[in-house]
Amino acid sequence: MRVVDEIIVGKEILSRWLTILEEIVTRYLEKETIEHNYPTR
Repeated sequence: MRVVDEIIVGKEILSRWLTILEEIVTRYLEKETIEHNYPTR
């Protein structure tokens, strides 16, 4: 039973990290796109 609980907790943590990672990547890509379309140089 404890192993199952640990797996569930592990999945929750993993999904949380994936959500955070996805958000970071999305923001990074948006930043890159903006800089590409409107060069700051």
